[in-house]
Amino acid sequence: MPSRRTGTSDAAWASVMGSTMASSGSAVSITCSCAAWGWRITRITAPGSRGPRWKASSAWTARWRETTMSDRRDRHPSLRQLDISFADWVATRLVADPAGRATAGRLAAAASFALHLKHTCLDLDLYRELHEPTLDELLDGLGPESVCALPETACAVAAHAGSGGDAGPATPLVRSADGRRLWLQKYFRFEQGVCSRVRQLAQARLPAVEVVTAGLDEGQCTAVQTALTRRLAVITGGPGTGKTWTVARIITLLLEADPTLRIEMAAPTGKAANRMMESLRSVLEGGTARGSRPDVATLPGKAHTLHSLLGIYRHTPKPRFDTHNRLPLDVLVVDEASMVDLPMMARILAALPDHGRLVLLGDRDQLASVEAGGVLAELCRGGPDSVYGAEDAPVAVLSTNHRSIQAINDLAQVVNAGQAPGEALLDNGIVRHVVENSPGAAPAWLEDATNHYQALVEKVAAHDSVVELLKFHGRFQLLCALRAGPAGVAGINARLERRFGGRHEHATGQPSRRELQAWYPGIPVMVTANDHERKLYNGDIGLVLPVREITDDEPGDDSPGPAGWVIDTEHGELRACFPGDSPRAIRFAQMPAFETAYALTVHKSQGSEYDKVVLVLPDDANQMNDHPVLTRELLYTGITRAAKALDIHAGPGVIQAMTNRRTVRMSGLGHRSSG
Repeated sequence: MPSRRTGTSDAAWASVMGSTMASSGSAVSITCSCAAWGWRITRITAPGSRGPRWKASSAWTARWRETTMSDRRDRHPSLRQLDISFADWVATRLVADPAGRATAGRLAAAASFALHLKHTCLDLDLYRELHEPTLDELLDGLGPESVCALPETACAVAAHAGSGGDAGPATPLVRSADGRRLWLQKYFRFEQGVCSRVRQLAQARLPAVEVVTAGLDEGQCTAVQTALTRRLAVITGGPGTGKTWTVARIITLLLEADPTLRIEMAAPTGKAANRMMESLRSVLEGGTARGSRPDVATLPGKAHTLHSLLGIYRHTPKPRFDTHNRLPLDVLVVDEASMVDLPMMARILAALPDHGRLVLLGDRDQLASVEAGGVLAELCRGGPDSVYGAEDAPVAVLSTNHRSIQAINDLAQVVNAGQAPGEALLDNGIVRHVVENSPGAAPAWLEDATNHYQALVEKVAAHDSVVELLKFHGRFQLLCALRAGPAGVAGINARLERRFGGRHEHATGQPSRRELQAWYPGIPVMVTANDHERKLYNGDIGLVLPVREITDDEPGDDSPGPAGWVIDTEHGELRACFPGDSPRAIRFAQMPAFETAYALTVHKSQGSEYDKVVLVLPDDANQMNDHPVLTRELLYTGITRAAKALDIHAGPGVIQAMTNRRTVRMSGLGHRSSG
């Protein structure tokens, strides 16, 4: 590509480049091209400009990448520009031998693209299970010997990765000694940090403690004993298996042994943190953790988000707490650990003090984290090839269901095992599989939603309390596998908005006067951005209600106490009301970003439970290839949100297809013992 020289005349430039020159008004446009190379570049000069402007066609850009990387963008449309640029840099800057540049570029592009797909490394033994065309084409004909042939300037060897050994020079890529796994340097460091710290914690043994086993099932006994005698305890179980009850027992016993312990609670999201604390306090204050009423005054006043716990803020370059400045605590309990990605888990472990204990709670079978890694699932694996090596895995599995109806639990277990659920599991009075057989007709889920929200509006008209209205709404939820499309959250919300009172665009802050006229009591809303000042967090669900504040000197018959919010359909102000220790009514002008929430994605529902769930899945199994999110884990998570009743709206073959497709996350954590 010729250099940009503003001093060269248009005619001279056209002559040298063998180009065509044309005029449009007072501007001069010169275009040169090469059919063999497939590029075209245009030089445009306008009067009064400082110099010519350059315009390269997209075809030229794509072919330029091809010539420098030997990876054609048109053959890999899923590749991002970042993947191509990274591969280009590795191949042209770090590989001296021209013969090896094509292979290096393909491997670098594949490693970068794998991270985009939420994998923390590239596993040459596993990637074919993903059925990802881009990876299949990039890696076609390449094997471990290709990885091992990468020069040391581009790729270091992870010798003794399991022992936390150094990766060597700060190369952009790191490979295992046998060439079967390839990491980006940053994510190798994250895995290395997690592996090293986890093994250190797992090796630490604390004095044995006598545990009162009354009221505990076998899994809960193991969990309590592990948490009291190890510095790391990983407790996994589905909804209703008693994770909160178990951790309440653990905290009670720890505080009885040492009342001065500093215990902190945390979760990946503000919504999960609040729910964790409410559940824990409910159990502790009820005395059910031990059979007696423990003193909860020593518990922290709130649970943190992981970001706030570590001091990670938007405009700060690094966490406040890290390996050089450890967290001031003795015990850290992290709920919803399945949502924690690899970088965050590495930061948690780095900031944990040497004497600290870590208790991880979660469901290993739920959806994996939104970002890269499936850390909880890896930490729940034992055996010599696990992250723990020869150490006994400090893992307790809770399997006895104490809450949801057996029919729902049976279906969840069959799906989780990858088996095809039979008719008895899908149509038994508790679970109902609905197949839409009338194209163009109103879907069956529409009637369920209409009945629920009409009943809600009637309760508003009857001046039910705000608390009761919020509880009533929390008993029913439409869940979707997808965000877009007619069977996705966006399509269903739009349809219900039209049915119940007009279209409501996703709002941020104060709606206009015209928008407020279309709002009506009973609209469900979901917060989509954290607001720490008002204690509203991404994922919090509320209702738009006509409310009036009752003050201490103005008690009413329907007042929830000496002060609070009551329904007033005549003189009340429409506000977004949220549950809590006491209901909160927020003016729209004070709201963070929010949207209507008749339907939620299964991802957003993680950690929640409803009496009845209506799960809306695609009506055509052929859509599976277009939506990789349609997996066994998503189906299992949606099923286990229901406590008493479950309707699954899915086309023929969809449930079976989702059951057969499991989430695969390529990771090196489970292979650290072999380097």
